[in-house]
Amino acid sequence: MTKRRSQNPSGRQALGARLPVGTPRHPLSPEPTAVKLPPPNFFSTAPVELIIRIFQSCASFPDLRSLLLTSRRTHATWLAHRTTILAHVAPRTIPAFDRALLAVRATALVHTATHHGLLPPPIHPSSLTHPTLPSPADLSAVLSLHHLARCIETRHRHHRPRHAHPLAGRQDASPAGRDA
Repeated sequence: MTKRRSQNPSGRQALGARLPVGTPRHPLSPEPTAVKLPPPNFFSTAPVELIIRIFQSCASFPDLRSLLLTSRRTHATWLAHRTTILAHVAPRTIPAFDRALLAVRATALVHTATHHGLLPPPIHPSSLTHPTLPSPADLSAVLSLHHLARCIETRHRHHRPRHAHPLAGRQDASPAGRDA
């Protein structure tokens, strides 16, 4: 069944009306053109493993962020493999990452034990640095610890004390002052 041509009072075909199959087009009307898709870029065709290696080669977190915002596929790769990627980028970006990770995991053990009303278990560094990748919670805590350390460094670098150290002027603070 063919659709009727919808016509307006002027006798012309209304915009958007379909022509029956086999109806010739007006000679001056443009031919329908195929929709041109943009050519595929590297990230839309590259294997995921290669995209992960490119992520892992980033030198800083801003570089990592810029790369993950490049395309939907890089963002999807980031969401699926962010723990693996961060485990490679964070040690190059955060000073003493392994020690910070150790501190975060030890703090989590003590916090959990204290929360349950127990004494903290004996902490052995070798048990906290097991070869598993850091969890997203571990990485978040390490980043928070890194931020705290940078804030303390900045404050210490720009802070000028109003008063001398409380023990600097006291006689009894030095070993020689106690004997006198």
